[in-house]
Amino acid sequence: MPAPTLPSRVTAVTVFRRGAMVTRTATLERGDDGFPSLVRVEGLPLLLDDGSLQVAVEPEGDGRVPLARELRVTLAVPEPDADLRPPTDEELEAARLAVAKSKARQSDLAAALEQVSALAPGGRGTPEEGKPPMASPTEARLALLTFRRERLEGLIAAQAEALEAHRLASERLATLEERQRRASDARNPRSFEARKAAVVGLSPTPTEDPAGRLRLVLRYFVPGARWAPSYVLRLEPGLERGTLELRALVGQATGERWSSVALTLSTANPQQWTELPELRSMRIGRAQPPPARTGWRPPPAGADLLYADFDRDLPPRPLAPPELPPPPP
Repeated sequence: MPAPTLPSRVTAVTVFRRGAMVTRTATLERGDDGFPSLVRVEGLPLLLDDGSLQVAVEPEGDGRVPLARELRVTLAVPEPDADLRPPTDEELEAARLAVAKSKARQSDLAAALEQVSALAPGGRGTPEEGKPPMASPTEARLALLTFRRERLEGLIAAQAEALEAHRLASERLATLEERQRRASDARNPRSFEARKAAVVGLSPTPTEDPAGRLRLVLRYFVPGARWAPSYVLRLEPGLERGTLELRALVGQATGERWSSVALTLSTANPQQWTELPELRSMRIGRAQPPPARTGWRPPPAGADLLYADFDRDLPPRPLAPPELPPPPP
């Protein structure tokens, strides 16, 4: 039986100076025969560090869940996601044309509404000298007012429809432009590209109080991300007080979608080289005295940069004069 492929999404990201730790979550429901013994999670980036991949199995609600007994990384070509497909030039051009047409329609209706509102029955004509006044054209005036009212009602309804059509066309254009902007960050793999997949082996389903649903949490490190601080100072009109804002500029080229995820920033280095200590060998025989300790070990790498910012920005303090012993009596 082939391993089922679980849909997953990125739920949390911790961005370091260089690289990021990504948390991806997938859910699995228990079937009639329990949980499957093998599952796949596809769509992982190729930049993924295989040695950093971790997996955790958590229950959703009450109950017991199986343990993860196997974890390996393979290559896979995921199915294309329609939401990640960048728009074509024809779609963008059609959306811009629809916005322009709806805007022109609004302008035409506004001009027609202004012209119809200006319609008003004329005054009674001036009679000739020595003749009785002309009869008032009541029927014609009433017909004109009825026409103006009906025409205004139709134009107002058409104007509301045109406003709604313009709103929908503008939202459609904004969506396509946003998809085009994000196409470089989150996109579908091409025909010659591949992604990584995690294959997780699960232990048998517990027989006592098994959970009905479990959550599979994957954590892995990707090097294609970094962040930089940005400072904004806003001064009040009197220039007496201000507000200092700290912002973060985050950039990533992992091929994943990081929108609407919990983002954490860190200035630490997630990976660095270190040497393991040498363990003493255990031998069978006469007891020997422990080896003498050297009493000194070299400082860790980068210790000289720990207070570099203080040394650069703060002036050095003057040295206090040495205290001399009091003169003899």
